[in-house]
Amino acid sequence: MSPGGDGEVAGRDEPRPVLARWRLGLINGSLLALTGGVLFSCYLRQSWTRSLNSDGAADILQAHDLLQGNVLLHGWQLSQVSFWSTELPQYMLLESVLGVRAAVVHVAGAMTCTLLVLLSALLAKGRTTGREAVVRMLVAGGIMLAPQLGPGTAIFMLSPDHAGTAVPLLVTWLVVDRLAGRRWWTPVIVVVLLAWALVADPLVLWAGVLPLAVAGAARAGHQLAVERRPLAAARPDLALAAAAMLAVPAASAAYRLIRAHGGYGLLPLADQTIPADALLRSLTGTLEDVLALFGADFLGLTTPTATALAAVHLAGLGLAVWGVAVAVRRFPRDRDRVVQILLIAVLAMVTAMVISGRATSLHPTDGRVMAPMLASAAALTGRVLAARLFSARLLSVRLLPLLGAALLGYVAALGYGAAQPPAPAVNQQLATWLVAHHFGYGLSGYWQGSSVTVISGQRAQLRPIQPAPSGAGLGPTIEAQASWYDPRQHDAGFVIVPAGLTDNVPPDPTLPEALATFGKPRRTYRVGTNLVLVYDRNLLPSVHRLKSYGYSG
Repeated sequence: MSPGGDGEVAGRDEPRPVLARWRLGLINGSLLALTGGVLFSCYLRQSWTRSLNSDGAADILQAHDLLQGNVLLHGWQLSQVSFWSTELPQYMLLESVLGVRAAVVHVAGAMTCTLLVLLSALLAKGRTTGREAVVRMLVAGGIMLAPQLGPGTAIFMLSPDHAGTAVPLLVTWLVVDRLAGRRWWTPVIVVVLLAWALVADPLVLWAGVLPLAVAGAARAGHQLAVERRPLAAARPDLALAAAAMLAVPAASAAYRLIRAHGGYGLLPLADQTIPADALLRSLTGTLEDVLALFGADFLGLTTPTATALAAVHLAGLGLAVWGVAVAVRRFPRDRDRVVQILLIAVLAMVTAMVISGRATSLHPTDGRVMAPMLASAAALTGRVLAARLFSARLLSVRLLPLLGAALLGYVAALGYGAAQPPAPAVNQQLATWLVAHHFGYGLSGYWQGSSVTVISGQRAQLRPIQPAPSGAGLGPTIEAQASWYDPRQHDAGFVIVPAGLTDNVPPDPTLPEALATFGKPRRTYRVGTNLVLVYDRNLLPSVHRLKSYGYSG
């Protein structure tokens, strides 16, 4: 064949790989979108099995303030976690379409849970292709697939909480996996992503900053001291470790800038550790929280179906334990940077949970403070175990059918959760009564306040109060806006207190405390478990100002 002919043949054949890649990308993108749509629909239905509470409702009101132009949330006193740079922008976008409604919490929760499954599967896949890539994604996505009804729903698909913090962290690890050592600007992106997440949630210190810093330093030290490689070989890991450390002052500077311009205030982080004699109880509580995160908390279940579904989820927990054990054993010589980061993240979050003592309360959703651990463990397990499942044929023949059966069990659990009826709003009766009797602006405990405001579509606005730390009456609580208590802007003519004693945190205002602060009411109504005390004057001048929390008045 003539040279010209060779050139023509080459010219005709050359575009084929490009077209094939485009076609494969289109197919993969379509499958990803279809999977995401199915997951979102299931998670949205399951989210409605839990009622909106005032935590999520307060975030809805904060996002509404953002939409009104209060970008820095002037006047807001938040808790120790702001979500200002993560979930609140998501809520703001949803509210621009849905309005101030409880549906915002459920739609956002379903979106977050869907993203966690897809991102953990993509991170597990890494740069592998073929059969191993599929197994990696199935293992990671399968572990994340079906959060347990009840606590699992509340943690992963309801109000903003630490589970959503895993989304920017997974994106950060995807950047590290794809670009570290290939692009000089990768550490810059890592600083921005970690600082952005850290502004929203200080848990990023344990779940992101510490793992990347330790993994980078350990990898660089091993390359220099053990492998005797030149400094240039360790520079990518040293740069990533430095990026992790730089994210802390960057986030701190961002928050100081927000405060300097009158933005939201945060409560100080509690420096909490437990005594040695409570360590065993904390460890036991942490193990139960781990079971809940993996959907395998079978303790206290009363129905055979719930027990069976929890038992199926033990397969995912077992795989994760296996994957962590393998990662620990090969850590010093591991070439997979992401596996080392994820391993340290898992161990750091579990350790922090144990030594903090939070697990000793045995609250069913205490595990939320280490919720990002699940996505880290899932991605790690997929990356570590997929090759092992094919390395020994006998192991594959015996184990893969069992894993397939477990995956079907997870799918059944997903369908079962989506098929459950929606839960009625906890404060719906109170909201309906207030609107029907034209009570438009008043005071209440924290757990009635913002939830009633959102449920009623802001037709009945309740502003949360609690006993002042000084004992000087009732004052604002956290997740509140200072202007709500300004008597020049609002007229609060009633206060709601529980008809009996409660153990809520923050504490509810009691009837004696309300009478001591506001005096004797003109009328009193009982609505469900609440008393509505009605006055013929504005109660806001009597509300104690909590200056130590940043309120002024």
